[in-house]
Amino acid sequence: MATERAESPRNSSAHGTAALLPALLALIAACGAGDRGGHAPVVVRDSAGIVIVENAVIPGPDALGWRIADSPAVVIGSAEGEADDVLHNVSGALRLPDGRIVIADTEHPEYRVYGADGALERIVRWTPAAALPVSDEETARIKAEAVDRAPPAFRPRIQRVYEAMPFPRTKTPFIGIHIDAEGCVWATTWPDPESGRHTAAVFAADGRVLGSVELPPALAPGLPHDIHDIGADYLLARVTDELGVESVRLYRLERTRGCQPS
Repeated sequence: MATERAESPRNSSAHGTAALLPALLALIAACGAGDRGGHAPVVVRDSAGIVIVENAVIPGPDALGWRIADSPAVVIGSAEGEADDVLHNVSGALRLPDGRIVIADTEHPEYRVYGADGALERIVRWTPAAALPVSDEETARIKAEAVDRAPPAFRPRIQRVYEAMPFPRTKTPFIGIHIDAEGCVWATTWPDPESGRHTAAVFAADGRVLGSVELPPALAPGLPHDIHDIGADYLLARVTDELGVESVRLYRLERTRGCQPS
């Protein structure tokens, strides 16, 4: 079976141009407009049915007409003032559908909910029975990972900085926060020291805890990963395994109840 190559119309043969014409016409019709900048997009289908859209030129901001304001609409955090207004090493910041903003930082075993105007409305805390210690092995691993991520030319300097930097002896229970499609707040936690289970605490919109859900082994602390999206019935994450191979993984999620407290 012949395979079509992705070619520029400028270099394609008459036969190739004729083959692409239906796809080009369909794309232009779908967009509802012609090529304003003189560079029509090209859609190429190979023998496997994969669609490739190649854009030769990205128009400047004036063509789109979108604009981000120069000044922020809301600012949360200050150098002075009440303790709740001062942030330290923010680990997560998310905007709820109703405009409220959720912020967590590594200095407090809590996350805070601010109104759309930036005013503090609610503090959600989890206070463990005992402080969570930071082991020497964890400190060494964090330093080593930071050095490995740095460009080779900067690694000696990063190594010296981390060797001179004091590390805390305890840690907050929350690692990061996420908002799911149902409005629940997920706060990922450290693995249980006895069972080794890695969970996320799940909170209702009003801050009351609903329970916890066990996370897949690939999302455990110490393995590079990012949770990108939590839907009604799935969790989407980027994972890097022990060999450095990166992948995006979709996990199925089964819920037995909604995000409203009982």
